[in-house]
Amino acid sequence: IFQNVTFEDISVKGAERAGSIAGFNGDLLTGLTFRNVTVPTKRSWDCGFVDIDSLTEVDVSPPLKCRVGP
Repeated sequence: IFQNVTFEDISVKGAERAGSIAGFNGDLLTGLTFRNVTVPTKRSWDCGFVDIDSLTEVDVSPPLKCRVGP
């Protein structure tokens, strides 16, 4: 079970892509919090199978573009 996880005060340098976050169909990631996370890159986040209603995003660059599906 992956739920209620917080990523906070993170600054990354030299990344090719912001990151990839993925749950599973029928087992969404719930309670994710991203606060003050910066990843200067041209390639944004891949983010799928996330419970959008429980997602918190504050001061994240580039912004997350999460969805419930793939």
